[in-house]
Amino acid sequence: MCHQLGHIAFYPGCQRRLLGEEDVSDRPIRIFNGEADDWTPIRPCREYVERLRRSGKDAALIA
Repeated sequence: MCHQLGHIAFYPGCQRRLLGEEDVSDRPIRIFNGEADDWTPIRPCREYVERLRRSGKDAALIA
């Protein structure tokens, strides 16, 4: 049996909000993004990680 240990996203598009978006995996979530990136802005991902953390998820943004 295979168990997923966590989730990693590199430069995801976090601009869209989804219903129930905080109801995700109970595994750690790590999002990697660049501070100066103007193609995939970091602010929406920072806000998403904050929402995840408020809902009790183990989420972090690495810039």
